[in-house]
Amino acid sequence: MRHDYGLYLIVIICFVLAGFLFVGYACDIQLTTGNEATNLVITMFSAVLGVVFVGMGYGVRPKEGRVYSATFT
Repeated sequence: MRHDYGLYLIVIICFVLAGFLFVGYACDIQLTTGNEATNLVITMFSAVLGVVFVGMGYGVRPKEGRVYSATFT
């Protein structure tokens, strides 16, 4: 498996977690043991972590290279 696929899987998990926590924050549902500020900080951290992993996944993806053929005469 390519390394970028694993990183993109982590991105999906981070964004789902951030979305879940944001919906809980917006609807005033107690999802964590902290207060509203803690929920918002965890949401923002998950979103920023997801963006970081998107960049890492993009950075390690295989690049399309040119194929050079050597001709010997």
